[in-house]
Amino acid sequence: MGKKAIAWALTLAMLFSVFVGTVVPASAETSGTCGDNLTWTLDDTGTLTVSGEGEMWGWLDWDEKKDAIKNVVLQPGVTSIGSYAFYDCTSLTTITIPDSVTSIGWDAFYGCWSLTSITIPDSVTSIGDYAFSRCTGLTSITIPDSVTSIGDEAFAYCTSLTSIT
Repeated sequence: MGKKAIAWALTLAMLFSVFVGTVVPASAETSGTCGDNLTWTLDDTGTLTVSGEGEMWGWLDWDEKKDAIKNVVLQPGVTSIGSYAFYDCTSLTTITIPDSVTSIGWDAFYGCWSLTSITIPDSVTSIGDYAFSRCTGLTSITIPDSVTSIGDEAFAYCTSLTSIT
């Protein structure tokens, strides 16, 4: 191969890498809607923030980004955590739940292995089936007296759970 051919190939490779590097795939979206009056944003640190007022939908469009979610902050005004909302978010380590939340849906945190502790506010009255099932890193949970309903197998396979208040 001649020097001109090598130079041409390198030039094409460099141009291709510049163009490929600037293309943003559709799955790279970092915000969206997660309820009739709720929105979400995911920042570079892995913090997903939900804001607005009302109930959170289930099976949300951040599913393709679930491996990037490390922290969740639900702002005051969010009234529920939707079913399957954080299903298999295996990198999730912390969640902040405001006093406005009254229910945690089915499978909401199923398979969140990295979640080690959670405090449920006094406003919550129900925890859905399998809500924290397979959260194998979960060591402690605080459940307030306000909770009147805990679904089937809500804490199934939480093999590290040693403290329930």
